[in-house]
Parts: sequence; structure tokens; C-alpha cells
Amino acid sequence: MKLKLSILAKQAKTAIAKNSPALLTALGVTGTLTVAYLTGKASFRAAEILAQETAQREADGDLAMDNWDKAELVWREFIPAAGIAAMTVAAIVGANHISTKRVAAFASAYSVAEKGFAQYKDKVLEKVGPKKEAEIRDEVARQQLIDHPLSNSPIAVTGKGDHLCLDTHSGRYFQGDIEKVRSAVNDINFQVINQDWASLSDYWILVGLDPTKGSDDLGWTTDKKLEAHYTSELTKEGTPCMVVTFVNAPRPYANAY
Repeated sequence: MKLKLSILAKQAKTAIAKNSPALLTALGVTGTLTVAYLTGKASFRAAEILAQETAQREADGDLAMDNWDKAELVWREFIPAAGIAAMTVAAIVGANHISTKRVAAFASAYSVAEKGFAQYKDKVLEKVGPKKEAEIRDEVARQQLIDHPLSNSPIAVTGKGDHLCLDTHSGRYFQGDIEKVRSAVNDINFQVINQDWASLSDYWILVGLDPTKGSDDLGWTTDKKLEAHYTSELTKEGTPCMVVTFVNAPRPYANAY
């Protein structure tokens, strides 16, 4: 029994730590509503106290109350609201702090993984040579078409060409052509040169695709501009398709510099 309680306590501790930003945010929201309720309740009570004191003073012929007298009479009524307000602020700040630390940890881990992949890619290119490496990319493109069968995928009508294209980063088919895509790549790199940053959303908008959740936070910088690889393949249904693959994947904005 003692062992089971220990395991349950450990599991509960892990769950709380994992979901602490959500829990603190919920606490902050609840605290905000509670503060509003307690403040309103304290205000009504304070008004009653002040009205009674004013009536008593008028009956006794005393002088009117100044602001200090009023504060001294009613400040205790607002203690519960002030206490909950302090807890609410602490919860909101805590949630933001934890989220910021997790984003920083993710960016650091991504940086390590990205560096390792870049070294691996360079070694592959060094060992097999540019021609063989290009053949490998073509094989990967063919596999992408297998993984994303045209029969199960909608085709985005972009108005930017009539050829079938596959964006391998999102697994989406769209109508376009190689010149329009190359133009989009050039525009993105022009933006990178002039603004130091361009997002994945910027690129997708240029080729006619809708941004996705998180695509505003991914992109390219001056040290790693957008480079794309183009391969012409046939889908399983026999339809010619241009497969567009990013040579250097977009990085999180937090890890861009």
C-alpha cells in the first residue's frame, strides 16, 4: 500500500511538472475572476461602513472624514482581494517563466540536432560526391510521393501555374511551376538579405499555400538562406509532379541568431 502511494505521488508530481504552465495559467484566470468578485464585495461592504460612519459623525456633530480616515476604516475589507491578486500575478509570471525556459531548452536542443545533421550531410556529400548525393535526393523525392499519395491529398489551387507540385515540408500538393517557385525562393532570400529574416509563412504565401500553425516562427537567416531542390517525378497515378524539397530546413526564430 505504501509503495502504491509512493508511485501515485511520483506520477502526480511528474504530471504537475509537465503541465505546470497550463495549471498556472488556469490559476491566473481563476484568480482574476476571484479578485474581481472579492473587490466588488469589499467595495459594497466599504460603502456600508463609510455610510454608517458618516451618519454617526453627523449625529455627533463631528467633522467630515478625510481620505486617510476613510482608508483606515475600510482597508481590512480589501485584504482578501489583495492576497488573491498577489497569487494571481505570481501564477502568471511563473507560467511565463516556465514557458520561456522550455522554449530556450527546445531551441538549444534543436541547435545541437541541426549541427549534427549538417555535419552528417556534409560527410555524406564528401563520401559519395555531388552526383550520387543528387541521386539520393531524387530517391527521397520519390519516397515522398509514395508517402503522400495524390489520391488521398487535396490540390491547392494557387493561380500561380498549372503544373502539379508537392511541398515536401508540409506534404501538400499545389498548382504551380518551377519558375514561380524559384521566384519565391529568390524573393525570400532578398527579404533575408534586407531584413535578416524571412519566415516559412512568407515563402508559402508566395507559392500560394496557406501558412500553418507555427510557420510564422520558422524561417531562414543571412547565414542560412533558403535553398530548394527540385525533382520531376511521376505520382503513383502516373501524373507528372515537381517535388520541392528544402536543402536547409527552416529554423525556429528563437534559434535564428
